[in-house]
Amino acid sequence: MSIVHIITEEDQWMSHNSELFWQNNMQNILSKVRENTEVNLLLTNDHNIAQLNSKFRNQDKATNVLSFPQHENICDIDGFAGDIAMSLETIEKEALDFEISFFDHCCHLFVHGALHLLGFDHQNEKEALDMENTEINVLHYFNITNPYILHKGKHV
Repeated sequence: MSIVHIITEEDQWMSHNSELFWQNNMQNILSKVRENTEVNLLLTNDHNIAQLNSKFRNQDKATNVLSFPQHENICDIDGFAGDIAMSLETIEKEALDFEISFFDHCCHLFVHGALHLLGFDHQNEKEALDMENTEINVLHYFNITNPYILHKGKHV
């Protein structure tokens, strides 16, 4: 069984669903990504994620999701994989812009972040395609539409 520890810095996350709801759903998703894995999930806001993005990626802006792997080599992962941070305002705006469900978008970004913890990346076309196909397959299991289809002319 996989475990997700929820840390909430932005109370508005709970206006979408309860902490227990987020924990149960993200644990189910993480179990489908990789069994017996543990992550911390920070539910935060644009201000705080922008600070993390600046400090760790030298990008002075908010983003939707950040991942902080515990291990550099996927073979070293035994249990705890790392930390994921997700920003409420950015995800809400993107969901509205793409005309998709907030929850579905959160699930996609959580899968994306979890895959980064497990060594996936998208630095070249082959890596990006492998990562996208894995995301699509995991999300399909939960009846979430392929996030890489065009929405109103915008690519998710």
